[in-house]
Amino acid sequence: MDFPDGSTVRLASVESVRMTDDSLRGALLSAEAAAHRLARLQALTGELVRSVSAAEVARAVVEHGRSALGAFGAFMAVVLPGGREAELVGTSGYPDELVAKWRRFPLADEALATPFADAIRAAEPVVLESGRGWKERYRHLMADSELVGRQEALVCFPMTAHARTFGVLGLGFRQARSFDQGDRAFLEAVAVQAAQALERARLFEEERRARRDAEHARAEAESANRAKAQFLAVMSHELRTPLNAICGYADLLELGVRGAVTRAQAEDLRRIRRAGGHLLTLINDILAFARLEVSRVELAVSAVPLQATLVEALGMIEPQAQGKGIATAFGGCDPGCTVRADGDKLKQIMLNLLTNAVKFTDSGGRIDVSCAVEDDVVRIAVHDTGRGIAAHQLEAIFEPFVQVGRRVGSEEHRGVGLGLSISRDLARRMGGDLTAESTLGVGSTLTLTLPAGRDDSGRAGSG
Repeated sequence: MDFPDGSTVRLASVESVRMTDDSLRGALLSAEAAAHRLARLQALTGELVRSVSAAEVARAVVEHGRSALGAFGAFMAVVLPGGREAELVGTSGYPDELVAKWRRFPLADEALATPFADAIRAAEPVVLESGRGWKERYRHLMADSELVGRQEALVCFPMTAHARTFGVLGLGFRQARSFDQGDRAFLEAVAVQAAQALERARLFEEERRARRDAEHARAEAESANRAKAQFLAVMSHELRTPLNAICGYADLLELGVRGAVTRAQAEDLRRIRRAGGHLLTLINDILAFARLEVSRVELAVSAVPLQATLVEALGMIEPQAQGKGIATAFGGCDPGCTVRADGDKLKQIMLNLLTNAVKFTDSGGRIDVSCAVEDDVVRIAVHDTGRGIAAHQLEAIFEPFVQVGRRVGSEEHRGVGLGLSISRDLARRMGGDLTAESTLGVGSTLTLTLPAGRDDSGRAGSG
């Protein structure tokens, strides 16, 4: 168009305007698609972080992958242990008949090639943009395609992370289509995130399985311990009944109820009573151990005067010590010192420690008992000049049914090896502990620690 002043304006053709509009529309659609993909990727990331199983990972990946690219169908398969097969763990849009047929598929059988197996095996995407690709590479799968209906395009992306392929993500499309750089970048990001999520899920499942197995093993062990403890308790009760009868009849015979007995017969009866008394001690130890095993021990904890308890326990073992020519000494403690304990159980522990000291100390030896208050703890030490214990065997003496250094069949140190095990358990139940120190050929020190009692002013160690 020409103007009077000679200027000219050239009008764009209708075709060029239409081309410009199409370009703008295409750019807008491309931007919208990119924004949609980004939103889906962000949502997928959040869901994968929370996924703790392969099924949960598959559900999220299939849903978001299908929506982001407008696919009619999607599937995800994972490589099974051994690497020879893969299994579908999530599908959407595909008929049940086809899903059932391909629930598991081989990876190494090249004669039965499939796009999803090829993607896993080569760790490279398989992209079929039209039906021509199917006919050229996977003609033997055309019958399966008929079950799907129209499926022109298919993309299979391997899910790879840390140089390991965990499975494959597949998307099917009704129309032929090309996959641009944005599509491929999106699929690659989804595949990597899915692989990482599958690895996390695998580790989580292994940890959960290990924890479940450990809990099962612990439950079985506890059940076995309860059965063992119940058996010991029942047997202890059953054994005590005839044993009491044996000792009772021995007493009657020794008293002459059935007639006079000779000196030799009286000595035999005393031996029967001694053996019966020893056997009753063993049975009582087993019964006490069984009660501890099933946690049926009741404690009456209070402030127990310590000096009186130690003096009483020493007095009870003094005849045994004197009989072996062993000297005993008590260093004494504050007359007002108390400990938080069950009085009967404290006496039981001290008798076990002192009896052991007498048992393993030779004639001419010595046993010393001392106590000290340190902050809120009272330490009671029993030291002997016996043969001692090797350092690597110190903890073993607290194991049930263990007697360090005892020879099988020996009558030298009779017992079942429960005294120290019971004593440590009781000490710990009362908030304390029992430990041992020893030097071979020099002697041993067993130290009982218990919480100190308090007086009205709140001072530790006084009753």
